[in-house]
Amino acid sequence: MTKIIRVNMTSLKVEEEEFSNDWIPLGGRALIDNIALREIKAYVHPLASEAKLIFAAGFLSGTAVPNSGRLSIGGKSPLTGGIKESNVGGILGQKLARLGIKAIIIDGKPSNNGLFSMFVNRDGIRLESAKELRGLGNYELASKLRQKYPKAGVASIGPCGEMCMGAATVAITDMSGRPSRQCGRGGIGALMGAKHLKALIVDDRGAVPCKAIRSDDFKDDVKAVVAEINSNPRVAWVRSLSSAGMIAIASNRGSLPTRNYTMGSFDKFENISGERLKELAKERGGSMGHACMPGCLVKCSSVFYSADKEYLTSGFEYETIGMMGANLGICDIDTIAMLDRKCDDYGIDTIEIGSSIGLLSSINYFDFGNNKKAIELVDQIGTGSLLGRVLGQGVVVTSKVFGIDRVPAVKGQAMPAHSVRYLKGLGVTFATSPQGADHTAGFVPDPLTTDGQVESSKVAQINAMIIDSAGICYWAFLTGKNKLISSLITNFYGIDFREEDLIKLANSALLAEREFNEKAGISKQCDRLPAFLETEPLAPANTTFDVPYSEVDELFNSMS
Repeated sequence: MTKIIRVNMTSLKVEEEEFSNDWIPLGGRALIDNIALREIKAYVHPLASEAKLIFAAGFLSGTAVPNSGRLSIGGKSPLTGGIKESNVGGILGQKLARLGIKAIIIDGKPSNNGLFSMFVNRDGIRLESAKELRGLGNYELASKLRQKYPKAGVASIGPCGEMCMGAATVAITDMSGRPSRQCGRGGIGALMGAKHLKALIVDDRGAVPCKAIRSDDFKDDVKAVVAEINSNPRVAWVRSLSSAGMIAIASNRGSLPTRNYTMGSFDKFENISGERLKELAKERGGSMGHACMPGCLVKCSSVFYSADKEYLTSGFEYETIGMMGANLGICDIDTIAMLDRKCDDYGIDTIEIGSSIGLLSSINYFDFGNNKKAIELVDQIGTGSLLGRVLGQGVVVTSKVFGIDRVPAVKGQAMPAHSVRYLKGLGVTFATSPQGADHTAGFVPDPLTTDGQVESSKVAQINAMIIDSAGICYWAFLTGKNKLISSLITNFYGIDFREEDLIKLANSALLAEREFNEKAGISKQCDRLPAFLETEPLAPANTTFDVPYSEVDELFNSMS
């Protein structure tokens, strides 16, 4: 039996209910969207007792499909005030799915200042006091829990989550037990902190494997997925250079946000590139081709060591290097890795914080390339100084506190490390996605032209919804392979599910997000990018975002 777990943190009671057949094959992001629209009052404060935090495995998680173990966590974002789903790798998604858990829905909050952990295994769920974990960073916490629960996966918050900062993350352990995978966007860690939940611990030992109804046909589909991944030349490229390989590409073409989004190329990009990471991995004993989840064929991550050959991070991704490196004018890869490690440990989003620190350059409080100052500011965030608490609430709050009107955010969320003055279709996604500025909401790689970008963004957002709902990793390059994904659903669940049904599911989930946001006061009039993207030409391409908003506004109309 598949089930939903409901946890009330006020009464500390746990209940189970059977997963409704009406919701098959919902999972991941689409399942969160449906639960949020049905159960969360859109007007409540995100940190209120009535708000809910939802963990949801993908509809293919726990199966033999490669790269399908990603997990979605979501609710109402304290950063945007709208709906938010953050998607993450690591080992937790598969473990929940193997236990037959489609979702964990958490509401309420303790009446006192208690702090709790939640342990899940085949025998059930129990809540335990976590007072001894209070204030711990994610790395020390994961180490302690690994000693107590050596086979478990962990989702946890660091000090920033406990302080309910708007940019707080939820850390997920990888196959080595390290909390290097982050649900980074939207302040999901603050939702977990507001529930006084420090950690979710999942042990799936003894669980019954997820079995397909039409097992022989499903096995054939899995073989087709394996062939699709292994035959894609981009897989070998990302395995060799990790997502950091995008640094050189983005800088050379002019889409890498540099020095507070004032340029599209970084003159010292070679110092922070995927090629540089690979060189240092060879020198220091790190590695490229690291897998964060079981069943991963792509192995897109890198394990990075310091000059002293001490482990720093195994989640050193393009977005972090772009926002903590080029956007801050920092060209020392060791400094960026240290910033990444600190953010992972404190539990704070590197994209949002890279943007917030970059914003301080406009009031002369941060000088580009000042490594020491960047580290100091991240430490202030992690320790909760007054300035740190401002920065930890994200770029919009930071702009309000310091009176800055050039704000690189959409719907309250900082723009990631892609210039939409160059990648204009991605700009359409940033403007229209109910999730706010988020590259994972529908990436459009077509450069410069305005032609067809609204339709390209629409297709990309539909495909992103499918991938996030399935629990499939973006770097498996299965985006758009909807006929194959619908066949996997048909044979795993034993239902007749066609490609058009999959598109309909994605459309419905996107419209549910849109409806939630409208109820929360985020109307279609908010589907706009910051004005400076239209008025400041970005070197070296010297282009602005100029897709007509009359066209942009039609994206969701065509989905209805």
